[in-house]
Amino acid sequence: DQVDPFVTINTVAVTNLNDCEKNVENAYLINARPVAFLAELCRKNGRYLIQISTDHYYTGDRSTKHKETDAVRLVNEYARTKFIAEQFALTYENTLVVRTNIVGFRGIPSQPTFIESMISNLQTEKDITLFNDYYTSSIAASQLSAILLDLIPKRPTGIFNIAGREVSSKEQFVKCLAKTFGYSVQHAQSGSVKENKDVLRAESLGLDVTKAEKIIGYK
Repeated sequence: DQVDPFVTINTVAVTNLNDCEKNVENAYLINARPVAFLAELCRKNGRYLIQISTDHYYTGDRSTKHKETDAVRLVNEYARTKFIAEQFALTYENTLVVRTNIVGFRGIPSQPTFIESMISNLQTEKDITLFNDYYTSSIAASQLSAILLDLIPKRPTGIFNIAGREVSSKEQFVKCLAKTFGYSVQHAQSGSVKENKDVLRAESLGLDVTKAEKIIGYK
């Protein structure tokens, strides 16, 4: 109320799947519940709301690019809480829900991102398994930020996929990363995400970004 921002972008979430499974209440209280209050605050002040959502909604169709209207599957608590957050956000008509897959650098050694973990593993030549059946449309956090700045003046509402327009497996992604930085992948082996028994994961996370491209005017 004091700041009265012209746009509120909610990026807060517990994204660790194991943490969400172990503490469902905490996942709901952080991932979902606050969005209902943000929607009402933005409604009261007539301001624009952007909810950063997830791509963790699709499974079983490999590298398919999913449209915003495709049916979702909620296979774990992370997906459930993020989907609830979408519904809370969309109670306010002046809301943009962004489905995406963000990669980048956090700079906190105790909480490495996927990119930071992979670079560290490649640098130290640690034995790692690269999933050949886990597909994403990853985009750099910096690129997503730039796209959002281009979108805000246009005020689109509803659900939009904003991600990389190409779909790649985690194996393809890391091998490309290694090639770019000049690292060897001789200590990496190919494997299946289904061998990971901790939490059931959605693994076909490709996103069709055609809708967003039409609004922003570039690919």
